[in-house]
Amino acid sequence: YGMIPWIVAGTFFYGLTLFNETKMKFESRFAPVLWGMLLACMINAGLNFLLVPRYGYETAAMATFVAYFVLFLVYYRGDRFFYLRNSSLRRVMVSISAILLLQGLLDFLLRRWIVPVPGKWFA
Repeated sequence: YGMIPWIVAGTFFYGLTLFNETKMKFESRFAPVLWGMLLACMINAGLNFLLVPRYGYETAAMATFVAYFVLFLVYYRGDRFFYLRNSSLRRVMVSISAILLLQGLLDFLLRRWIVPVPGKWFA
């Protein structure tokens, strides 16, 4: 249950990558797709091998979040349509990101000071 915020945020960024990935596949631009996936896999595997033995399974979710975020950046940069330049879409993205950040911060604060060892029902 400690990994849930990282999994949710990582899934959010992975969902964003699907837009760019699908568009690039239909345009027959496979090089950015392959390089992005290869880079994300190497980052995820590398961070898992380095961090999980020392810090536990929670860092696996954090490593996956980092890999998905990098994948989003690579795909967004590799695509020709920069949808975050559209002000209305940017406002929606900022709102969703702010909600996720607020939820993560609230979860961190609750675990840190109010309920130090939460159960599965709290998560």
